Amino acid sequence: MVAKIEDTKERITQAALGVFSRKGYASATTREIATEAGVNEVTLFRHYGNKENLLSAVIERFSVLPVINETLEHELVGEFRVDLKTIARHILAAWEERKQLIMIMMLEAQQHPEEIGLLKQVPILLRQRLAKYLESQAREKKLKDLHLDASAQVFLSGLFAYFLTLNLFGTQFHPYTTDQYVDNLIEIFLNGITAES
Repeated sequence: MVAKIEDTKERITQAALGVFSRKGYASATTREIATEAGVNEVTLFRHYGNKENLLSAVIERFSVLPVINETLEHELVGEFRVDLKTIARHILAAWEERKQLIMIMMLEAQQHPEEIGLLKQVPILLRQRLAKYLESQAREKKLKDLHLDASAQVFLSGLFAYFLTLNLFGTQFHPYTTDQYVDNLIEIFLNGITAES
């Protein structure tokens, strides 16, 4: 029974992801999402209550946070430069997989500012998670005495700027590869915050 409920919820969130990505949050209807999920609208409301709760579930399920948590938990080797490249690679890949939803949600945030409170939770949590990693480096005296949340935001902003321009203007906009961009970003970032030896 539990497995069936979880399967139904997964189908609903998958359908919501597709509809939100195509039409945006404001234009999407719960009826359309329910139809795409192969359930009736009553079932959708029984599991999620309303469209806002469903959006929250989609963000939680498909955001980059699980990817980053998994990366920070299992893939880091303790070498600052190598770890930052691993983190950057996973963040960019996760954003690329979700690019349609991200672009729609950015537009939604401009057109429907009442949704910003919900949408901003993912970038805030991502920044906080990266700041926590930087805190571990600071404890080892590898960093200057800088605001860790601000430092995390600098790194993420550099990645997001690349992601945006790549998706807005295509690969021809960048006279360098993704690896070259990430390597340069890390070099600039480390030279800016690494403690003097």
